[in-house]
Formats: sequence, C-alpha cells, structure tokens
Amino acid sequence: MNLVARLQLRADLCQLLQKNYVALLGQRGNGSKTLTRLIVNNESPLPGMKFITAVLPQGTMDSDEFMELLLLNLVDVASQVSPREFISRKIEEAISSSENIPIFIRIRTVLSILGKHSDASYLVIVLHALANVEEKPLKELLLLLREYHGQMDIPGQSGERLRFLIVGGMRLWNLCCQKNDQFQSPFNIAQRFLLEGFSYQDLVSHFEEITTEEVVRLRNLTDGVPPLLELVRQSYSDIEDLSSYFGPLENRWNSLSTNAQISLKKLIPSSDFPKCQVDYECPIIPKLDETPIWKEIFWSGFVKVRYRELVWRSPLHKSFVMHHVYSDVDTDVSKLLNDDARSRLERLINLLERKQKRRVLDECAEELVYLSVYSKNTKIVSLLRSIYEHHPNDEIISQLKEFSTHSDRKWLTQLASLDLQPSKSFIYRLIVFISQGVSQDLNNSNQEETEYVKTDAVDEHITTFPEYRVEDQPWYAGLFPDTMQATNKEIKEYSNVIDAVIMTATDIELRTVLSYLRPFPRKKKIRLSYSGPETYYMGMFGVYRAVVTKCRMGSIGEGSVVLATEQAQRLWRPKAVIMVGIAFGIDPYKQRIADVLVASQIISYEQQRIGDAIVYRGSRPPSNTTLLNRFENQQNWKFTRPDQSYSNVIVGPILSGEKLVDDPKYKEALSNEFPQAIGGEMEGAGLGAASNRIGTAWILVKAICDWAQGAKDDRHQDLAAAAATSLVYSVLSQPNALSGLNKLTPPA
Repeated sequence: MNLVARLQLRADLCQLLQKNYVALLGQRGNGSKTLTRLIVNNESPLPGMKFITAVLPQGTMDSDEFMELLLLNLVDVASQVSPREFISRKIEEAISSSENIPIFIRIRTVLSILGKHSDASYLVIVLHALANVEEKPLKELLLLLREYHGQMDIPGQSGERLRFLIVGGMRLWNLCCQKNDQFQSPFNIAQRFLLEGFSYQDLVSHFEEITTEEVVRLRNLTDGVPPLLELVRQSYSDIEDLSSYFGPLENRWNSLSTNAQISLKKLIPSSDFPKCQVDYECPIIPKLDETPIWKEIFWSGFVKVRYRELVWRSPLHKSFVMHHVYSDVDTDVSKLLNDDARSRLERLINLLERKQKRRVLDECAEELVYLSVYSKNTKIVSLLRSIYEHHPNDEIISQLKEFSTHSDRKWLTQLASLDLQPSKSFIYRLIVFISQGVSQDLNNSNQEETEYVKTDAVDEHITTFPEYRVEDQPWYAGLFPDTMQATNKEIKEYSNVIDAVIMTATDIELRTVLSYLRPFPRKKKIRLSYSGPETYYMGMFGVYRAVVTKCRMGSIGEGSVVLATEQAQRLWRPKAVIMVGIAFGIDPYKQRIADVLVASQIISYEQQRIGDAIVYRGSRPPSNTTLLNRFENQQNWKFTRPDQSYSNVIVGPILSGEKLVDDPKYKEALSNEFPQAIGGEMEGAGLGAASNRIGTAWILVKAICDWAQGAKDDRHQDLAAAAATSLVYSVLSQPNALSGLNKLTPPA
C-alpha cells in the first residue's frame, strides 16, 4: 500500500480515537505493525493528539510481577509526554510516596497523572505484544483500563482525554470477543479496527479436539471470524442449511447504508467484484468507483482483499446476502465450499505467475492447506505446513519421497522426482506443482482420475519479477510532453519530410512513445496537429522525423486502426508505419513478460466459416521485408527489466482479432489452431489491411504484458509498452534503418 493510503488509514483511526476507547485487532499480514509504527513515529493528523507506546512484559509471571514491570515501562514512556519535567516530577513523587500501596493503585496513579496533566488534546497509549502474556494478568490489565471509558469527555476526569490502542491477534479475540457467564469482555465498548479472523495455525492450536479436516472446513466456511466460528462449531454436525447461522451477520447488514446493501445484492448474479491493487502488508480498499460504499462494505466484513482482488469474506457471508436476494436460495454447503475453493485456487495460481517472494509462497502454502481438503488431499497438509513453517529442504524432500511411495495419486507420486536444482527456486516450483495437482483433482473430483502431465518444465522463467513500483522505474513515462499547436504552414512543410508514423492504441502506449519523442531541430516543443477526429504529435524519434498518433482498440469501428492508419498515411505520406504496444504471450515457459514480439506476419483469426467444424479464413499479410530485417538484426539493443534481466526479441506470426483475449481455454484453442503464433493482440489485422491498400511499408512491434489466462492483470502494461518502444527507438536511431523505403507520391 502506498504512503497516501497509509496516511489515510492513520487519519481514519485518529478520528475514531476521538470518540472511542479502541481495540486494534491484528492478524499476521494485515499491517497492524506497519500502522502502529506510522502512528507512533509521526505526528498525528489531528492537532494535539499524542501517541506513546508501551510494550507489555513477556514470559511466565504472576500478576503482581507483571504489573510491576508494566509500571516501569509506563514510567519510562511518560518521559515522552509534555510537559515532560512537570509530569516526570509528579510521577516520581507519587511513586516514591506509595511504595507500600497495591500495584494496581500505583498504575492508576500514573495513568491519572498522564490523563490530567498532559497538554495533549488526546493522549493515546499504545499497548502491544500480547501474544506471550499470561491470561490472568492480561485480563486484569484490560479490565483496569476499561474503567477509563466511563470518564471519556468528562472535564477534569483522568479519562477525559485518555485513550488506549490495543494491538493483538488471536489472544485479543479470545479475551475480548468471546463472552460467557463468568467473564464479561473488557472491550464490549471498544471500536474494532482492521478486523480479521483466525488463521489455520490459530485454529489448530485453539480447537485441539477436532480433526484437521474439520478445522479447515470451519475456517473456509466462516473465514475464521470468531462469532461465526463459534456458532457453526456448536452445531457442526448439521450445517447443510446455513440460514440458522445468519444471526451474527444481521446487525452488520442492518447497519449498512441502502446503497451498500444494493451493491452487495448486485454481486450475487455475477460475483463481479471491482478489481484492486493492494499491498500485502496492509489490506485496505483502494480508490474505486463508489469508494465510500466499498469501504463501508469492506470494514463491515462482507468482503475482503485476497491476492489483490476483492472477494467474499466467506461462503457464509455470500450465502447470507443470497438469502436477502432470493427467498428460496439454495444454501447447500458443499456447493458453496467447492465453488469458493475453485475461485480461490484460480486466484492463487494467478498470483504464482506474478510473484516468487518467500512471504507470498508461505501464504500460498497455507492457502493450499485449505484447498487440499476439498480435493481430498489431506495427506499433503503436513508437507505444506513444513513449507510455510520454513522447515529445512532436506526434511521436505524426505516427505516428498514418502508420498511417492505411499500415495495412490499419480501426481503425488511424481513429487519426489521434482528437480531440486536450482535450489533457490525449489520451494516455488514445488508449490506450483502442488497447485496444479490440486487444481486437477478439483476439476476431476467427479470423474475418473486422468494422467497428470509431469511439470519438469516449471522453472524460474514462468515467473516475472520481484514486486516493483512502476513509478520508480527509469523507463516510466508519467506525463505527456509539453506541446505547441503547429501552424498550417508547418503542417504542410512537415508532410513533405515525415519519415515514419508510429501508431498506438492505448493511453499507456501513447504516453510511453511520446516520452521518446523530441522537438524538431531548432524547435522548443513537440508540435501538435488535429485532422478530423485524429490527433498527431510531431517531432524527432531517433534520427527520423516522425508522427505519433493513437487509434481505438481493435480493427473496426469509429476511430479504429484501419481508418486511423489510412488517414495518417494519406496525410503524412511516410516511408513506414510502425504499430507499437502491448500483446499477450503464448508460452510462459519459453517467453517472459516484456519480451518484444516482432510480427513476421499477421494471422487474422476473426474470419471463419462455421459448419461441422470451424475453418479460419482470415488473411495472413506479411510484414515489410526491409523493416523485418532491421528489427531482426538489431544486435546492440538492451532493455532491462525490474529483475535486472534483459528482454528478448522474438520474431514470428502474431494473432490479431477483435476479441480482448483473457480466457485460457480460448487462447489454447487459438494456439492449437495456429501453433506457429508467438502472441496475440487486436490491431495488427487492420494495420496490415490499411497499409497494403495505400502501399506503405509496415510492421507491428509489441511486448508481452500478460498470458491471457483469465483474471486479467494490468500491472505490466507500462513495462511492456516501454520495452517495445525502446526497441523501435533503437532501430530508428540508426541513420540507414529506413534506406530503401520511399515516401508515397503526393496526390496530384
């Protein structure tokens, strides 16, 4: 998450602290530590709000010893509170005169001095590190702090301006969210923030009397949210109809605004959530359309962020909303869980294509624990736990050999034969292998098991790079250049000297190409020209005079590449037309993101004869021989990706059609029909048709931004556009690159 989002989250929390005594509930990976550091180490966005932090004493100890150590910590951090000298002197006097007074009273005395004499409008004491504190002293402390809630905003009282921010996870849930007759929650008046459920590891230790399969099923059904978890667990033997478990969700639903309820109901027919990008360190709803509504839904707990996408928090939450849409909704648990498992596995596999960081691999391994239950692969749970608990590779390999001996599933028996080298990617390749095996078992759950194809080819090339910020890359084109509108005289002069027209189809492509464009000699700004519906940017691209323009995506319709290319050629009469941009790749094992595809020919797949079988009848125009030769022989070009590797140039036929391909089955069908194709895009067919009609040399140069595997990810579009543009610029920086190509004869 970027700094702006973190600052907004901090501001939201500070505003909440004005009115509430707060518990910040944190789970691993949800960013509570990051947020705490940001709050404590920086000035509050609210004037006069001061944060101090006190670490709770750790280890086994009785209540008195715990409180004595806590008192020392409070005295130490009190030195940070203004007026420092006055408060330090008051606390020193109070403690020295009360050595024989019970420890609880001495702690209250210190808190009262801080609350009454601090010059802060609100003094927030942050308490964290609850994990290793014994239950009895921790309960006593939280109940002691609770006393100040009744004094909030009462002038002259110790708790008037005193607030407490409690940071914890499973322990805090146990202490504050589960009520019984003997113990009332000390936080039933607290505002919860960053709500998360129990993890698998939490549940295994918490519910020791139930099996692994039951733990996983409970976790999947409820997302580990304690009230739901406890209710379902009480009647675990009969959960086929989920409607009896909707009670804990009813109040949350009723508290939603009408617009938020409508938004959730609309998701039911399609589950078409808005996509979002989010930092794993701190799940927060990014800027979306209707941001307040999605933020409201997120913090109410009906949706969450998982692998950079919004998803249902759990099948139980989805079933509850379905219940409000259809009175006779089918809430069959098995179907809900199986649908949920398949969508989760799809997101996990997409994540693996993008990332190889160990933290991400640990998350994937833990996710596979849940999914293994639904693919009836519970035997591999111990192996997956060894992975995310960072057991030695030797131990993991030993487990692999055991699977190969005792498993009745072919893909499991092949685990032991997974190549151990290179060792640095072994865990990654192992998780990819298991993911594919679990995927096969889910897809074939009601069919006879089929032969699993051994994935020896899985290697480092299928991944992309470490996480990177586009804005930090040297090739990032953030702004459009300064321009000046060309005069009619200039336009007439330039039409006689323009060498190349560079076509783009998206804003990212246009912005990237323009970042390389320079003003004409003795001009200070790039020239801008309008002709009919088209906009042209004129300047030097390499050593050639060039015009850059953008058409709409696709080859047909208003503003399409056919019309835009034809008009540009008639107006500027260039020697060459070059289409630059982004494309999808065919084979992630042989290609990589930001490899540049140069079309030797365009395969138009839209024209078909539909009968007993589909016959593709589209044209296959070849690129200009001279231009193709120049790109094939560009020996000194280098483009550095974020992982410091170099992009490759791949020459071959490129698929082109009107469809924005983002479906693995459709892509596979095209690949089977045209096995020679190296990638695909949407404008090439129109580019070839228009250029051949006018008679201008043309070529298409596009870099790989994704694999058209579904759940389209746009994060590498800037990178791919930069790689393709870099290659074109390198070619057009050679003085003789367009030798042999002639400008069109001007009309009579």
